[in-house]
Amino acid sequence: MHIENCIIRFQAGDFDAFGEIYEEYVDQIFAFILRKTSDREIAEDLTSQVWMKAMKGLEKFSDKQGASFKSWIYRIANNSVIDHYRTQKEQLDIDKVDEIGISADLGKCIDDQDKLIEVKAFLGDLKPIEQEIVTLRVWDEMSYREIAEVTGKKEDNCKQIYKRTIEKIQANILMICLCIIVFL
Repeated sequence: MHIENCIIRFQAGDFDAFGEIYEEYVDQIFAFILRKTSDREIAEDLTSQVWMKAMKGLEKFSDKQGASFKSWIYRIANNSVIDHYRTQKEQLDIDKVDEIGISADLGKCIDDQDKLIEVKAFLGDLKPIEQEIVTLRVWDEMSYREIAEVTGKKEDNCKQIYKRTIEKIQANILMICLCIIVFL
């Protein structure tokens, strides 16, 4: 309710309310963009652009259209990254991601750097939408509804993609662990 109140205050002319919204989400948005770009400087620039766009668009924002503020700001961030790569003609490099963050059980299995490198290589083989949905669900702790709003996919489709992708990751990690045990 706090964010909704800040939005109402901002729309009524209280520009200090935007600062409260910014403080609530700036670190999350920066981390999201950093994961997608793997470049701190680019992430800082894009984060600034996101907040400039948010300030301009917040006057017309309404959660009555079905979108939460969180999914709305993430959508702006996602589109900003896409626009950046369109202009730079570069591709997202998943190998530069420093953490896997899937679950505690998987974390136990992946306890040394060699295993981590193999898992990162596997993640790089996933389709971009699979990487996107897993990232939003695991790292950003978004609901499937929010993920659907960010990606433009249906909520049920996001659930299916997430479920199948996690199953692929778990099966691959199990194979990696078994191969390591066999070769030890």
